[in-house]
Amino acid sequence: MMQRMGRVFLLALAVIIVVAAAMQVRAQGDGVLVTQPNLDALLALKQALYDPHGVLSSWNASYKEGACSGLWVGVKCAGGEVVTLQLPGRGLGGTIAQQIGELTNLRKLNLHTNAIEGQIPQSLASLPNLRALYLFDNQLSGAIPTLLGSSSPLQVVDLSKNQLNGTIPPSLPSSYLFLLDLSFNNLTGALPSSASMQLRYLILGNNFLTGSIPASIAESTNLIVIRLEQNRLGGTIPSQLGSLFSLQTLDLSNNDLNGSIPYALGSLASLIILKLAHNNFSGSLPTTFKQMRKLEYFDVASNRLSGGIPPEIAEMVSLSSLDLSQNAFNGSIPVDLAQLNLTAFNVSYNDLSGVIPSFSHAFNATSFLGNDDLCGFDAAHSCFFSSSPWPSTPVPHPGSTLAFHPPAEHRSRGMHTVRLILIVLCSCLASIALVGTVLFLLCYRTSCSEKASIAGTMDVPEDGTETAASGGTLVHFDGPVAFTADDLLCATAEVMGKSSYGTAYKTTMENGYVVVVKRLREGMIKSQAEFEAEVNCLGRIRHPNLVALRAYYWGPKDEKLLVFDFISGASLAAYLHAEGKEMELTWNARMNIAAGVARGLYHLHKQAGIDHGNLSSSNVLLDSDLNAGVADFGLASLMTAAATSNANATAAALGYRAPELARPQRKPTSKSDIYSFGILLLELLTGKLPSDPIPMPGGAVDLPHWVTCVVKEEWTSEVFDVELMKGDAAPSEEELVEVLQLALCCVASVPSSRPEMTELLHRLEDITSALQHQSS
Repeated sequence: MMQRMGRVFLLALAVIIVVAAAMQVRAQGDGVLVTQPNLDALLALKQALYDPHGVLSSWNASYKEGACSGLWVGVKCAGGEVVTLQLPGRGLGGTIAQQIGELTNLRKLNLHTNAIEGQIPQSLASLPNLRALYLFDNQLSGAIPTLLGSSSPLQVVDLSKNQLNGTIPPSLPSSYLFLLDLSFNNLTGALPSSASMQLRYLILGNNFLTGSIPASIAESTNLIVIRLEQNRLGGTIPSQLGSLFSLQTLDLSNNDLNGSIPYALGSLASLIILKLAHNNFSGSLPTTFKQMRKLEYFDVASNRLSGGIPPEIAEMVSLSSLDLSQNAFNGSIPVDLAQLNLTAFNVSYNDLSGVIPSFSHAFNATSFLGNDDLCGFDAAHSCFFSSSPWPSTPVPHPGSTLAFHPPAEHRSRGMHTVRLILIVLCSCLASIALVGTVLFLLCYRTSCSEKASIAGTMDVPEDGTETAASGGTLVHFDGPVAFTADDLLCATAEVMGKSSYGTAYKTTMENGYVVVVKRLREGMIKSQAEFEAEVNCLGRIRHPNLVALRAYYWGPKDEKLLVFDFISGASLAAYLHAEGKEMELTWNARMNIAAGVARGLYHLHKQAGIDHGNLSSSNVLLDSDLNAGVADFGLASLMTAAATSNANATAAALGYRAPELARPQRKPTSKSDIYSFGILLLELLTGKLPSDPIPMPGGAVDLPHWVTCVVKEEWTSEVFDVELMKGDAAPSEEELVEVLQLALCCVASVPSSRPEMTELLHRLEDITSALQHQSS
């Protein structure tokens, strides 16, 4: 009996050992012996490639067991067949062997950012399962294989930044492509007349393509980006492009296109970037463009457009860059354009006349040169007669409108009178309110003197003036708990942190309810009327990934308090950077946090119509389940210009400020939020503080410059946080690189080059969905 039990035990132990060994092999790779055709193909590839750094030293014929066990670098298998081959940025040269066609189950080939030469093997076109082909940034030459995409479900093809020539195979854009990037080559011929219904990114710029733009491109209804710039395309723009309602970027600049600009393009309500410069377009600008209310960058320079500048352009409320230079526009500059928040504006070398409107941004004379009858942009083109303080009256062109502006001194006197009346009225109202408040407090018998209150914990300025709240108005927004001003002011409080906007307190009321109270800095707030208008907008914003504003208090002696929900966890900054942190954030957790922040920002930008203005890892709060809540959004709208400048300076010191905000008095925008979000992504990827300079041979650099330098030299794991590489949940290089590319797009120095939050959210949700699928 004992012997039988011993045998059973040994048998069970053997089974456990075998299962454990199998699980270990499976953790490292496929675990199945690579097939002989696949082994021969890999060895042929190794022989054809030049490997100065010995990256492929693990590809050893005498150890073929390692090919599908995760031991051959860059190789992944399924059932003994190679499905993924990825060696990006490894310094490889040489050529790609024709034997790659023997890898019949290959789904992804990723050899980008190397120095590989020669032609793309024709055998790639015969691979029946190929879905992704990344060969960009090499030295490949010759033609694209003629049947590429005809026999495989290709979804991504990026062959940009090579030396390819010839025509684009008709089979390529008509396959199942999601992205086609062939930019920066020497391709010739006409654009293929058919395209995939799945195609979202069509990037063929900087080639030598000829012919016209096929109207059939509009059949790819999912297109987000069309970039055909720097080619030799002729003909007109197909009006059918106006049906691409998801299109966000259309760049047809630097071609030989002609005719009029179709009115149908005004239907592109999602369009953000429109570049039509350096063509031969004629006629007038369509007034339908006013419907493009998301358009930020509009460039039609160096064409033959004529007529007046449509005042409807002022209805393109998101416009920040407008270039109409070197055309034949006449009449005056519509005064309504001054309502736009333009940061770049150029109407030089047209036939414009009249007075330049008072733009919020001061543009230099080069924006207006070449318009003989335009005045007001420099001393030589003054709008005033030398003997009179009044402006001269320009001769209007037919259909133009001229605004009459009295002299500055008269405007000033009128404004001083109005301001004086308003000041007197406001003083009277304030006095009445203060008297009422004092009478109320005298009648109110509840005392807070024995409690540790917010008033008791707040700092007293050096001049001794008491800043504790002793009366005022408490305004509630919707929330789970109602409380009075007395409840709030008598609650116990502890300082949580300070920012450029004020001090935050964790505040516990007598009934145990906990909130966060932010005491705004003294003398940094707009007038009460402006403050209340803005704060009432912020108080209506509700989203699961935004920390809700529940109430505000306006008290005497310049006391302003904002009351927010309390999040029981810690900030993202604490999780990433605090000494002795209790828990490391896994890759899944970091991507879920990034997606949560993106959802919150998307709601702010697209639904609430406001910008965050101060995004950082310190104001991304995480609850016990690591769900992200974005705090401090929109506070810039409550502050004076001086306070906004201080906040921008603080953001710069912390490493989150977009470059364009370095200019004085510049206000945050959705694009500056995108930059800050990009820094946040880099922080999640690298684990580094954006505020810490990183030493380099040429001197210390900031986080985005360091990442860019490392990527440029060689795409290695040096960029990524070592904590991400630990354990079974470590991400693949492909996943890391995909998010890194996204982050680098966000931190582009030119705002118009940054993606829209819609695209960012879509990409991040795709990534998190894939991760959830893998974990399940």
